[in-house]
Order: sequence, then C-alpha cells, then structure tokens
Amino acid sequence: FVEAATRYASTTGSGSACTVISTPCTLTVALGQLVVSDTLYLRAGTYTTYLNGDTFNWPSGSSGAPTTIAGYPGETVTIRPASESIINMSSSTFGAKTYIKFQNLILDGGVMDSGTQVVGSNGAQTHIEFDHITIQNNPDNNGFSVCAACTDWWIHHTTITNLRGGYGIYNTTTGTLFEYNTISGGDAYAIHSYNQGHNDVSNNIYRYNTITDNGHSVQFSAGAILASGSNNAFYGNLVYGNLRTGVIIDDCTDCLVYNNTIYGNGATNGGFGLQIGNSGTAVRPIIQNNIVAANAGANFNNTSSSAPTHDHNLCEVAGLWCDNTQAVVSIFTNAGSNDFTLKTGSLAIDTGTNLATVFTTDLNGTTRPSGSAFDLGALESGS
Repeated sequence: FVEAATRYASTTGSGSACTVISTPCTLTVALGQLVVSDTLYLRAGTYTTYLNGDTFNWPSGSSGAPTTIAGYPGETVTIRPASESIINMSSSTFGAKTYIKFQNLILDGGVMDSGTQVVGSNGAQTHIEFDHITIQNNPDNNGFSVCAACTDWWIHHTTITNLRGGYGIYNTTTGTLFEYNTISGGDAYAIHSYNQGHNDVSNNIYRYNTITDNGHSVQFSAGAILASGSNNAFYGNLVYGNLRTGVIIDDCTDCLVYNNTIYGNGATNGGFGLQIGNSGTAVRPIIQNNIVAANAGANFNNTSSSAPTHDHNLCEVAGLWCDNTQAVVSIFTNAGSNDFTLKTGSLAIDTGTNLATVFTTDLNGTTRPSGSAFDLGALESGS
C-alpha cells in the first residue's frame, strides 16, 4: 500500500520524486508516479504532452478521493500537443478506469490532427469528472466524445469554444451530468446526445448550461439534440443566438424540457426555437415553464407523430404550444444585450408549474421558487 500524495510538474521540471513543490518533475515523469487518489498539480505554462490512457497507466481513485490531474490553483495551465487527443480515456492497454478528475486546465486543440477530438474515450470508463476545463480551437472534430460504455461522467463549469467541424459534447452514454457549461462558437451541435442505431442514450441530465452562437457551417445541427434514448432531462438552460434551431427532441422517450430560455435562434436557415421530431418520433415528451421567443422560424415545431404534453410556456407571439404571450421587451430586462433576467411585470414571474421535485435552483443558483410560484425560463426573478 502506497499512501496518496500531492505531486507537482512543470514545463521546466527536473525533479525525480515530484512531491516537493520547489522541485517539480516533468509532466511525463509525474504521470508515471501517480498512485491511487494522488493529486498531480501542473504549474503554470504550456505543455505539449498529451494525456493518453494507453501511454500512462494512471490509477483509479475512489468515491470522494479521485485521482486528480489539475492546474495549480491561481495559475494558467495550457496543454497543447500536436496530433492525438489531448486527453484520451482509453482502456485498450491498461483497462478501464474509475474516479479520475481533471480540473483547471486549458485544452487547446490548435495544432491537433484533423479529425481528432480533444477528449476521447473508449471502454467502461466510469465516474470521470471534468471541472473548470476550457476546450478551444479544435480544427476539425468534437470537444468531448463520451463513449457508450463510459457511464456516470460529470462535466461541469467547463467552457467549450471555437470548434471547427465537430460537436461541443458528443454523448453516447447513460447517467451523465452536464451542468454549468458554456458552449459557443462551434460549427455544429453544442450538445449532441445521440448514438446512431441505438436507443440507450438515457438518463442523462443537461442543466444550467449556456449555449450560444453554434451551428456555423453544419446544415443539420442545433444548439442541442436529445435522441436515441429515454428519460433524458434538459432544464434551466439558456439557449440563444444559435444560427440554426435551438433545441431538438427526437427519438427520445419520456424526455423532459423544463424552464429553459430559448431565444433568437435560427438566423441562418429560419430554424426553430424547439423542435419535436427530426428524423424520428419523440414519445411522450413534456415541455413546461419555458420561454421560447423571437426565433427565426416558428418558436415551436412538430415533425413527430407524437404530440408533447405542454403547459406554462411563454412566447412573444401566439403559436403552437405557446400557452401565453407577451412582447419580448416586457419579458426580459434587455434581450438585445443578452440580459435575460426577468423584467418587473413580466408574465414569466410567478406563473410556472411547480417542478421542485426535479430542481430547486436556477442557472445562477437562485432558489426556486423565489416568489409565490416557479418563474418561467432559465432565470428566476432576483437572479
């Protein structure tokens, strides 16, 4: 038994034990020394070593004590290797891992090979956490690619930006939590919850994310799509200014769309705010407490043979599934400046159905309800 330790690496490291902050190792040496539940801090700088699970046999951690690879607190740490995925959670050589955490890192794909995702995975990698990660500048593929066997991942407080040709998050698994992420400036879907030919991309939660300015060049894309499974939940998200449709629910059974603000999407192709159905049928979707307004096409569109349960949804004009209407200028503080807080007198305030059995806060952490009832949209009044 070797007791867990804190280890240090730097771009100029030359130490051998790695446990003394003043004599850090190289990243390669430090990765080779990790034991169960270690924490490895990378000091400030730009690293060119990719973190490949087939090259480095990093040990699994445990619940409450993950093995952690992190940027040193308060310092800027960038990993920018050429060619391969920057983080490759692969099980091909050393088997699947569990309870691994990555924190406070910038993963820059600017010099990666075309067709390579920034974070890749295969095998039954479980309980993998990404906390305060920035993914940027991938020339031609996805930010996160979460494999079908990779259950119970937690991706939170992460920024994904400027991805060319790929998706922000390509999720093909179950039981994963995506929350408090910002995904912007991508060519295709920000969130792609789908696995072709499968119906088991299920029980995932997408909440409190900001999704904007995506869909630059891929014709068939949206801010988010939930498909290929059941019991997926999409709530408390701010989805605005995407060039194509805001959100698509397709081939998804008993999927939930609650308390989102879906605004000003579809400028490139007349896309919709929220579309039910795409190439398949959504079964028993539930759409409640959303503000869906000022989208280039209709705010809601249905191409599915199954109609959703819908109530307490607010639009700026009357239309399909719009349960109430009010001018945008009266709903939001200043939508033109992307301020989607609720204006005094907004019909979104205290008019929602109670969803406290599902969630009790908004995107900013404000308690729901803050008044006599749930507000509509992603932001509770007072947020």
